[in-house]
Amino acid sequence: IAFMRFLSTPEDKYSRVSILNYLLREDKLMGYADYTRYYHHVLSLSTADFINELTLHIPSLDIASLFKLPLYECTESIIEGLDMWKKGQDAYLLGLLDMVYRFSQENTATLASFIDYWENRKDKESISSPSSANAVKMLTIHRAKGLEYPVVIFPFAGWDLKEAENIWVDVPQEDMVAA
Repeated sequence: IAFMRFLSTPEDKYSRVSILNYLLREDKLMGYADYTRYYHHVLSLSTADFINELTLHIPSLDIASLFKLPLYECTESIIEGLDMWKKGQDAYLLGLLDMVYRFSQENTATLASFIDYWENRKDKESISSPSSANAVKMLTIHRAKGLEYPVVIFPFAGWDLKEAENIWVDVPQEDMVAA
């Protein structure tokens, strides 16, 4: 998303810092004695010089060509160029690609419009996993009630039930409202 944001608004410092932080986490910015000074230098570069600097650290990604690609192909190229498929995040990447595809089918698919869409939807989107997946299911007590599982883990259940006798409140029959 940071790359997409940069491509949409190349002068945006936030997206530039996000890209640099990603490269630092992925050990692609090695050999600098003072990363703060390096960040300040790189953030002051023109767009063309910033792209040239990134190309030194990500030779597998042709950043200049990304500006010309349609949204979906641009997203695929970013994922491929950053070798993201090798990081075990396939479900999230496929979810992002599905989101980009759906957006492209329903809207005018520009980077700027997708970034706006992403900002409005990022907290609402989720990836779905098949029920047969070998995974732990996290449910609320209310949602899990009545379901049968061979193992149930009930975290933070260390309270003493003897002290909690006043949890139940009896309502006299005459005070109950019939539904």
